[in-house]
Amino acid sequence: LAAAAHDEPITIMAPPGTPLPPLPDGVRQTDLPQRPRAAVRRAAEHLGVLDHPAFHASEFERAGWIAKLCAAGVPVCAEGISDSLAELLGAELTALLRPLRARDLADLDLRERASVALRRAALRDHSATARWRQIAAELGISVPGRAMVSVILSTRRESWLEHGIAQVARQNYEPRELVVCLHGDEFAPGTSERIRSLYPGDCQVIRVDADLTLGDALNAGVEASEGELVTKMDDDDYYSTEHLWDLVLALEYSGADLVGKGAEFVYLQWVDLTMRRFMGDSESDHPRLAGGAMMARKAPLMAVGGWPSRSRGEDTWIVRNFKNAGRGTYRTH
Repeated sequence: LAAAAHDEPITIMAPPGTPLPPLPDGVRQTDLPQRPRAAVRRAAEHLGVLDHPAFHASEFERAGWIAKLCAAGVPVCAEGISDSLAELLGAELTALLRPLRARDLADLDLRERASVALRRAALRDHSATARWRQIAAELGISVPGRAMVSVILSTRRESWLEHGIAQVARQNYEPRELVVCLHGDEFAPGTSERIRSLYPGDCQVIRVDADLTLGDALNAGVEASEGELVTKMDDDDYYSTEHLWDLVLALEYSGADLVGKGAEFVYLQWVDLTMRRFMGDSESDHPRLAGGAMMARKAPLMAVGGWPSRSRGEDTWIVRNFKNAGRGTYRTH
């Protein structure tokens, strides 16, 4: 494994005692930790890993290292991906690895995009859960399906319904359902029918009294939901097609009961400008989670009393309530 650092020489990590030819200027050698987890952590301190077939005893071993690194968010530039290696890695991960080059990692925006995409693909195809499902499918063994995600969309604004529903409809995670909470009396007759015509999948529409808080409206949606996992999406936010997948995977690998993302990107519509606030502390138990990007396991959410009965600050309080109850929280990318 050879890890490329940003302002440092290339570091070759090799098992202790491995004879190497004289190294050129700008390249240094360090011992490869015996435990794979420690090796991955060491590699994560660099911009990425430059991987070559000569570094591995077999393609099976090589595929294992690549999957481990990608699942940890370490970008890998893999030279010489053979057909047999591609079969071990899977089509999605291979398609992402083939075009990635070391020069791409010098662009921190491209590096982050690669890191997120590679990790998502590796976890989706190479996690313990994914592997057991693949084994069961090969053997014809029936296993429970993936957890259903209930998306709670609460709004007081009929003008934003179409945008919010479109953001849920473009998600590629299955199974999922949409629960729309019409909060207040300012909705035209036939709104429920229009919502169902806009959303192609399972959909519930409930009414919430205008004098109730946003937290109350969200709890009404949770009570009506049928999913094991519950997420809140806002009517005026923009979500990638992989958003729900990201949160489901974060719940799996973190073991937390509440996960979310930080509100880093802000689009100023009136000047057509997108700003990024670098908040740091992603992939940690940092308590600041964006309200429109949280997902919780339903049972723990109900156990902490659901969403606080507040119209402002309910996002901060739900994180606080989970932590006070000893429930794990986590912020992904």
